[in-house]
Amino acid sequence: MIFKRIKAFTLVETIVTLAIVYLLVLMPTLYVKNIKEQIILDSTTRQIRSTINKYLHRSTVEKKSYFLSYFDNNSSIQIMEPHQVSKVYLNRHVRVYNFNNLYISNRGTISPRTITVKSGSKEKKIKIQMTWGRMVEE
Repeated sequence: MIFKRIKAFTLVETIVTLAIVYLLVLMPTLYVKNIKEQIILDSTTRQIRSTINKYLHRSTVEKKSYFLSYFDNNSSIQIMEPHQVSKVYLNRHVRVYNFNNLYISNRGTISPRTITVKSGSKEKKIKIQMTWGRMVEE
């Protein structure tokens, strides 16, 4: 009796192939998550910078003072004007540090400080360097 040998994958070859395919699928997923985290961090940092710049400009033009505070419970920046309060909402996955009690005088001056923006393992710093509000991003 002649037996025909059927060519097929062995169990070890199948496991190795599945492990390689799994790694090939997993690697881009981790990379995309990292990119998404960086994009959220960048856009939130830009949003904070533009909010500060907006009210610095408004204070010099309108001769009004503003008081900005960050609230972690709803991820918002509260802007107190002389007769009204407004809010700017940030991404809820981002935390902001050293943003409390930011006072912008009616001449457009602001106290120097470093604001830290964190998203997961990544962070960015916004340095307000001079009293007229020059900002540098690290």
